[in-house]
Amino acid sequence: MDACILACLLGAAAPIAQPSLEPGKPNVVTFPPVRARYVRFVIHASSRGQPCIDELEVYGPKDKRNLALAKHGAMASASSCLPGYAIHKIPHLNDGLYGNSHSWIAAGTSGEWAQIELARPADVSKVVFSRDRLGRYRDRVPTRFEVRLSLDGRRWKTVAKVTGRVVLPPDRPAPPDPDRTAALEAFRRGDWLRYALLCEKRSWRPLDKSDPVGRVLNQMADMIARFSAKGLNVSKERQELAELRRRHQAARRNGIEPAAERTLFLDARFAKRRLFLRDPELMPMGKILFVKRHPFEPSHNYSVLLDAKGASGGAVCVLRVPRRDGRFEPKGAKVLRLFEAGSGIARTPMASFSAQEVYFAYRRSRKDRFHIMVMRSDGSRVRQLTDGPFHDFWPCPLPDGGIAFISTRCRARFLCWRPQAFVLFRMDADGSNIVALSHANLSEWAPSVMRDGRIIWTRSEYLDKGADFGHTLWAIRPDGQHPELIFGNNTRNCYANGREVPGTNEICCTLISHGGDLNGPVALIDVYRGRFNPAAVTNITPDVQPHYHMSWARRACFRDPVPVSRNYFLCSHAPEDRFGLYVIDRFGNRELLHLDPTIGSMCPTPLRPVSPPPVLSAAGTSNGREARSGRFVLADVYQGLAPTVKRGRVKYIRVCQEVRADLIQLPNGEYQKDHRPFQDWYATPIHKVRGP
Repeated sequence: MDACILACLLGAAAPIAQPSLEPGKPNVVTFPPVRARYVRFVIHASSRGQPCIDELEVYGPKDKRNLALAKHGAMASASSCLPGYAIHKIPHLNDGLYGNSHSWIAAGTSGEWAQIELARPADVSKVVFSRDRLGRYRDRVPTRFEVRLSLDGRRWKTVAKVTGRVVLPPDRPAPPDPDRTAALEAFRRGDWLRYALLCEKRSWRPLDKSDPVGRVLNQMADMIARFSAKGLNVSKERQELAELRRRHQAARRNGIEPAAERTLFLDARFAKRRLFLRDPELMPMGKILFVKRHPFEPSHNYSVLLDAKGASGGAVCVLRVPRRDGRFEPKGAKVLRLFEAGSGIARTPMASFSAQEVYFAYRRSRKDRFHIMVMRSDGSRVRQLTDGPFHDFWPCPLPDGGIAFISTRCRARFLCWRPQAFVLFRMDADGSNIVALSHANLSEWAPSVMRDGRIIWTRSEYLDKGADFGHTLWAIRPDGQHPELIFGNNTRNCYANGREVPGTNEICCTLISHGGDLNGPVALIDVYRGRFNPAAVTNITPDVQPHYHMSWARRACFRDPVPVSRNYFLCSHAPEDRFGLYVIDRFGNRELLHLDPTIGSMCPTPLRPVSPPPVLSAAGTSNGREARSGRFVLADVYQGLAPTVKRGRVKYIRVCQEVRADLIQLPNGEYQKDHRPFQDWYATPIHKVRGP
């Protein structure tokens, strides 16, 4: 095991002089065997903030099993835990998972402890801990600590005391990567498909240590079985697979040079691609509406209107993908440019249910505001629907003929940091009758229509939760009634671009972080498994892992997933640093449809007529136009608290009100767009609290 040995104490506990501690490696503390059931790791000091441990392991002198694992019956506890962060929990101390996203952080900086209660008493001779064994984070390393053991949890024996120093591994230049060199050479030649496939090969490498050719052939075999079950004739593909397996086995038996292995990998990928593009479920993607634009690259996802760095240019486009011999042929695809952005920026195009109109947002320059535009689906009859000193964007046609969209018309400041907030509005198809659907104080994103006629969209919230995990999926009726949480609320991830998956109880979305663009892996959420259940989330692009806090995915990531059918999804994917159009499936396969080396291709949706969901009738007072107040009803205080809070334990209810921060209107009629940071960045001004 590649580890740092911190201590080997023979007899009574004694300090060890400045051993090295490495954040990304297992740090091992050894001592003579002691019979114990409780193992307590007491932390007196750490580097840069509250201490963090991603895994606390316990071993005996002869047993190679990690006795601390929860699956072996051990239980973790701690003196405290940093509140509001779903990725930092006490159970993560012994869940067997490494990395910052499965870690524990104490609430304080000294006198904290993490403890493992073993399933039964055992001889203990070694404790192992790490800060982030995936190597991404290097702060919060315990530097002065001791190990205490007990049989009963009351009388303790200190078996090790350590005062160490954090040693960071030297930054060594990465050795040349032949696959990356070949990918860049393919990019220079304009061979976008070869470039994308070699980037994919590199992307899977950290996750899947198996042979890349073998992985592709196994995926192809699974695909053949699925297609055969659908009634497709796959006899030719079976023969191709058999020949590729023969070549693969010969290469493994006799050895193979990197260039020849790369050729074999590409041959296997081309064969799997041809099979993938035969699936009849892909029929809706013959015409794809999308936008060409540069990534926005804001500092925070909610500051995209304040400090986005992305350049101007691009267009609203349609990609026509032909079918030949029973399969799609992206190589012959043609791009039709409907609207040129010129010196401005176009974003988030969305077609009407009839596919006769296309709505999108456009700003004429970086100094201008986004306004909602509409045109015919052939690019003719372009009209501007909204104006004024506001940003209006992310249009979403509604079954009743109206348009939902996101806007700064709420005239509020985001309750953390400097920018304006933007929330959900609606209007009639001609741009009239603009009313608020949401009255939130923080920003919102990405509305789309559900099968039952409601709108699903992403909200950000700070009240009673950590700032970095408050981007959740909600639904609301198109008249503004009955907002309802669909999934999230202090769970491990943030969620954007939620859309229902046909024939399932699932929502597809992007797992995003608090910072930057709305990029990350694509996930499916089975909402029937519970609104707050992390196990309901499945990452279907597992070679891309979620980012957290202010870290965000700038390259080798996904965005804008839209279901084509039950198993297939259009999306935008950057195999390295250029976003192209892809179709992916729930089984880990992906295929490039279009890549422009000069600019990103994003926000793809099928351009075809579809039957609209039902029109939901208005249910009484809506949009706050008739009533200025409402009644809050609590049916069962224990819903959402069980099993942690037992029935009968609740004695008081505290009501917290989030205080809005209104924008200042300037003499020229505009609204202040930038502000000095709040003193308290985590939802300021101070909340109004009623109750004990």
